[in-house]
Amino acid sequence: MHTLKIILGLIFISLILVLATEISSVDDLNITTDKWLWTREKIIKEPRQQIDYALIGSSRIWGAMKPHRMAEVLPGARIWNLANHWVGRDTNYFFIKHLFKHHDVKNLLVEVTEIEPHPDYIRPHPYARYLIEPSDIMTEADFLFSSLEPQEILTYSTEFKDDIKLLLKYVGEVTVRIPRIFLRTAVDRIRGKQRYKDEIKMNEESLGFNISDPDFIQDQKFFNQFNRFKMGDLRSAQANMPLGSRSDYYLKKIEKLARKHNVRLIFVYHPTYLYSLPSPQVFYYYETLGDFFLPNLLNIYHIEYWRNYSHMYGKGADAFTDEILSLLKNGHKSSPHYNVYK
Repeated sequence: MHTLKIILGLIFISLILVLATEISSVDDLNITTDKWLWTREKIIKEPRQQIDYALIGSSRIWGAMKPHRMAEVLPGARIWNLANHWVGRDTNYFFIKHLFKHHDVKNLLVEVTEIEPHPDYIRPHPYARYLIEPSDIMTEADFLFSSLEPQEILTYSTEFKDDIKLLLKYVGEVTVRIPRIFLRTAVDRIRGKQRYKDEIKMNEESLGFNISDPDFIQDQKFFNQFNRFKMGDLRSAQANMPLGSRSDYYLKKIEKLARKHNVRLIFVYHPTYLYSLPSPQVFYYYETLGDFFLPNLLNIYHIEYWRNYSHMYGKGADAFTDEILSLLKNGHKSSPHYNVYK
């Protein structure tokens, strides 16, 4: 009976995906936070153009890399900071896939942190369902089912049930996009679109860099007051990349996509405050996928550069951006930390 349920479930998902392929579209992503709205405008709505440097990651890179400061050193370059809320290699991949579909990218800079084994990286990103297309659902199914043991499928285990529920949620998302588009259009006529225009304009002026956060000053004061760590107290970042994980699966798909489109793939290490260098396993793992940029930690670990343990701002963003610019100019091997691994 369990096997029959599985077969019928897979047939049902396949039929729904055929229908979804015909009617779904990410042109009207169901996300209304300011950075996501701007990201949609840049990737989906703007005419096809060359993007010299596209920055992908979480709120860490969002608040650490300044496109305008990069442009001062790279005159004429088009630079977009497309980093968004929270970590997730699945949404990294979906963003990159849509970006490559609509624009010609030369250099792709992708954030790396020391917390890759953290559950936030392993579980699906909460916004993945808004970016996913029917073909992506099959990609996700491939990952989910490949990570299960045969007996888990045959016995209809809890893990398998959870995987089916996730896939059905994704299927539901892509099948309701058309009616949602018409509904939101009607709502927009009533409420007006000025609020969204203002949010998009704010991000356009900074080319995606995070210049506005209402908790920003208070967080930084709290951080300075209670932080007890000093430069000599570097914390361990020796956790290894979990091979076979969601991160590993989607990172390899990102590398394959970049290679297909002849895009230079660069991984940028953005640690939590006062964390040490990544483990050798992590370093060599990323080196098999692309260039791995290690900023000089001594130049960014100043308490006044950080709003909290995870996010830089102000002079910190200037310093971090300058570190990456130096590595772009002189090569990833010019990092003072590179020889640690050789």
